[in-house]
Amino acid sequence: MSKSLVRARGGLRMNALHHPASQVLSRRSLAGSGPRAAQNLPWERIALMDNRVYSLGKEVFNIGKEMRDLATKVDLGFVRLENQINTVQSTFASQISNLHGFMDSKISTGQSSLDTEVSNFKTSVGKQIWTVQRILGVTFFVVIVVVLICGYIIHEVLQFYKIRIMGALNAAAHAWSGQKNKY
Repeated sequence: MSKSLVRARGGLRMNALHHPASQVLSRRSLAGSGPRAAQNLPWERIALMDNRVYSLGKEVFNIGKEMRDLATKVDLGFVRLENQINTVQSTFASQISNLHGFMDSKISTGQSSLDTEVSNFKTSVGKQIWTVQRILGVTFFVVIVVVLICGYIIHEVLQFYKIRIMGALNAAAHAWSGQKNKY
């Protein structure tokens, strides 16, 4: 385990790794050394760098937490959508199985009642088909809305990181072109 020495109350103190630099360095020690000397002290530079690394780590952790929360919300939306689709499919399958039994019983009753029953059957099937079409239409609309929302969220995330990504790509391209020209 590495330890760093930090000036406090006129002496050196260990255990700087467990405290941010603002807590470890006393105001008295910094004031006594003057503003110019405080910038040149190695433990103060290390403490300032430690604060920067700590802040960056905290920011990365917060971004990761937000991304996990977003992924959880998207997953819940897809689970709800999948449940709705399964409900529609099971309803449709039960309606089809009911239709087969209904047709067999009506054919066996005779030709005279068949015509009236066929017309009644057509209207009921038309209503059921209309209902299924409405359910499928609403489900399709929900799927499209969820996809658009996910696309918008991904677009916004990419816009947020666009400047950093473009800067990194430009630096890499510049470094690569500089190496290529050496040969």
